[in-house]
Amino acid sequence: MDEYIADVEQLRNRLAWCEVYEVEQLVEELHREDVDYKTKTTPEVERKVEECQKKEVSDKAKRDEAQGELDEFRERAHGLMESKRAAEAKHKEMERGMRRAVTNKLAHENTVKDKAQTAAALEDSIASARMSAEQQSQAQDASIRRAIDQAGERRQAVRAELDDINARDSDLRRKFDLAQGEESGARREVQNLENAIREVNQNLGNAQRDDGNQLTKFGRGMPKLAQLLQQHAARFSSPPLGPIGMHIKLKEAQWALPVEEHFGGFFGGFVVANMKDRGALDKLMRECGCPPNIHVTNFNRGRYEMPANKLPSSGLTTMMDILEIDQPAVFNVVVDSCSIERVVLVPDEGQARGIVYNGAGRQPNVKEAYTFHRKLWQKGQSQFENPFKQGLVPRLAADKTETINHLTRQREDLTGEMADKQARLADARRGKDGLKSAQDEVRKHRREAQSRLDAAEIALKDAKSAAEERAGPAKVDVGALEEELAELRGVLDGELRERQEAIESAEAVATNAARAANEELLAAKAEVAAEATEGATLQTQFEATVGTHGEAMRLLNYYQDRKEKLVAHIASHGELIEQHQQVVVARTADAEVVCKRETAEGYLPDGEAEVALTVLHARHDKAKKMVLKESQRHERTQEVVLKMLKEIRKKYNRLKQTLSNARKPCDTLKKGVKLRQRLLKQTSKDVQKEVSHRFNYYLAKKGHAGKVDVDYNAATLTLDVKMHGQGQTVKDTRSMSGGERSYSTLALTLSLGESIESPFRAMDEFDVFMDAVNRKVSMDALIDFARDPFNKDKQFLFITPQDISAVDASAPDIKVQKMKAARPS
Repeated sequence: MDEYIADVEQLRNRLAWCEVYEVEQLVEELHREDVDYKTKTTPEVERKVEECQKKEVSDKAKRDEAQGELDEFRERAHGLMESKRAAEAKHKEMERGMRRAVTNKLAHENTVKDKAQTAAALEDSIASARMSAEQQSQAQDASIRRAIDQAGERRQAVRAELDDINARDSDLRRKFDLAQGEESGARREVQNLENAIREVNQNLGNAQRDDGNQLTKFGRGMPKLAQLLQQHAARFSSPPLGPIGMHIKLKEAQWALPVEEHFGGFFGGFVVANMKDRGALDKLMRECGCPPNIHVTNFNRGRYEMPANKLPSSGLTTMMDILEIDQPAVFNVVVDSCSIERVVLVPDEGQARGIVYNGAGRQPNVKEAYTFHRKLWQKGQSQFENPFKQGLVPRLAADKTETINHLTRQREDLTGEMADKQARLADARRGKDGLKSAQDEVRKHRREAQSRLDAAEIALKDAKSAAEERAGPAKVDVGALEEELAELRGVLDGELRERQEAIESAEAVATNAARAANEELLAAKAEVAAEATEGATLQTQFEATVGTHGEAMRLLNYYQDRKEKLVAHIASHGELIEQHQQVVVARTADAEVVCKRETAEGYLPDGEAEVALTVLHARHDKAKKMVLKESQRHERTQEVVLKMLKEIRKKYNRLKQTLSNARKPCDTLKKGVKLRQRLLKQTSKDVQKEVSHRFNYYLAKKGHAGKVDVDYNAATLTLDVKMHGQGQTVKDTRSMSGGERSYSTLALTLSLGESIESPFRAMDEFDVFMDAVNRKVSMDALIDFARDPFNKDKQFLFITPQDISAVDASAPDIKVQKMKAARPS
């Protein structure tokens, strides 16, 4: 028996320390892993991070260089496009000038022809008059003739001066109209630039406040809407798809602005499977402040198949070609709403006009065409060209930094252009004011010349009258005819010839200018076409550098994330080692209670390790069974009794500690109960005061007064009511009339209602004993109480057999339901 007990004790001691040995071995393995992480894995990851950082910096520099070249090209291309547009405008203006010159020439030729016919008729008249005048006096008074000639010369001189003044006035009036038009155009351009700068500043502020969330590009309320959609996913038969812009990717960044112009607010829309889902999503979008742009489509239908005979020519690039849409339902909605399969993208504006407008080059199945800066389409016989809206932000192509840089450059360009336009406006105003002053001066000279012409006409008329009196009656005034013929010849040989030379010169100048403008336009188009190829190359290079830089960023983020995880793993590994060391300490303490370490190790031969814990357990169980078997043949021994005593003491100490630990929470709970009782008492007093105040408030609506007294100890509630016009306070409601008692009960119910949390309130026959005035006041009080913002989440049911015609049944928050009258018995 002693031998068996000794074996049990030996195995028990070895078991106590065997658990310590196993944890110590685990700690050693953890130490080795920790050293391996710190000396091998961490340096390798740090080296990878450093390499990726260098590569990211290099690729970013290349990307920035490509971006700079592309931006420089875009600025150059923008300048070329502006030059081209200016050349087109100049060409159109020169062609109009040439047509005006031809028209003026034809009109002048008609005038000359009319004057020549008139001169021939006068010559015939003079010849006839001379033949008949030979029978009359051959001479007239020389002094009268000289007077007539002098008066005619004065009239001719004044008339020539007046014609010159009129020509100057017409020229000034034309110049003034042009200056006024130029001023109006400059003013409109300044206003447009101010609006554009304001819009760019607004977009720039929004971009700078952007928190990096891609959803905010499609609306400030989109992140909140996404959270609500996750929370209320059970409301929808299928998860809504959106915003639509998140499901669309741009393949070619050069078309970012046309895509943004075409889609606009459509990017912020959503796609749902049925009308029920649409109603649920509409409420959530309005709650988040998002415009409810919702499209309903069949989610089970596949992507549309586009028949070739319904599409533009394969040689044209459509907007569908440059967009990648991941969801078939979104693709179908975009095709139905935006017709991207019939919208073509053309770099050259002349080619775009030929594709869209009526003519030999018009392409079938083309709805609209976009260039880099404008939109072209035809409706009926009307042709339209609209530039893009100022301040557009290409949400599909740019990240936050690129967007801010783009808007900053755009603001700087617009600011510089604003200075030029303001200077142009100031010059136009000064020019218009100068022309106005010149017009006033010319008109003053014209009035003076007109006065002199009137005097010359009177003098000539007087001289002719005197000659007629001296000569006697005559059939034909040959002198007048000759004078008129001379005047007409003077006009033909002088003014009209000079005007014809001026018109021919102007026609030649206009023709040369139109030819030069056409050559300039052709040169600008050729230069734009040449630059388009270079732009495509630069765009390809930039996209390649963006892809390379993105890959470098991905690797850098991967290794940085791995490094952070490794640091966290090392830290957790250290904590695990520390925890196991604490376990070693605890188990060592437990083992030392059993025996010393040297005692346990002394059972083993020198250099031999301890066997496995399971083996020791098996041996220990076997030894205990042997002891048990042997002890069954004897009464309890002293060792057994001592062992039982030891175990009982251990249980006693443990129970004692448990009791001590249980008393502490009990004391804490008692303190909590006292605190809650005190708070309950204070709250009950506050509620009693609030109910009394509200009771008095509702009674005051009819001129009464009252209060509510509550005795919580005696569990009683007393009402003190002072009726209007009575000095006595009523404590017993039975002494009141039926209407007064009903209204007092209603006031108490409303007062208590504000202190009760219940989603539904119902009141039945609350006004049966009230007169019309009390009923009106009571009903208004109930409706006001129900409409209070405090009760916006509650529903009130008022049941009454009385007339409720005074209630506004058309109000959106009131619904009146009347029961059918009972059938007569």
